[in-house]
Amino acid sequence: MLIIEDEMLIAVSVEQVAQELGARTTRVLRAHEAMELADRCAHLPDVCVVDYRSTNDEKRRIAQFVRGSPCKLILMTTDSQLEEDDLFSSADAILQKPFGDEEVCLAFQNALKGPSNSKQVPT
Repeated sequence: MLIIEDEMLIAVSVEQVAQELGARTTRVLRAHEAMELADRCAHLPDVCVVDYRSTNDEKRRIAQFVRGSPCKLILMTTDSQLEEDDLFSSADAILQKPFGDEEVCLAFQNALKGPSNSKQVPT
């Protein structure tokens, strides 16, 4: 699993839940770091958990990466109204900030059980 989040406390919280669920995680602060990592890694992540705001310059590139791989996308956001863009339309689940561990677990379950790019929103 790849976590792209520039707020360390949120990244660590998501990482802990993922590890409790048995996932191996890689955490990066910036979207461009994630794309560089994806370019040089032989093993692509099964799930990407991405902070919507921290991807401003890389939204299209992340969306292309997700669409071109079997990777599931969980999008984290503080926005109550998301604009329709490539990244949002690629999301398999949305995590509305602030969220707790239960919402993170539900987002993982929704993303992993649904077909790719199904935009399932946990409640």
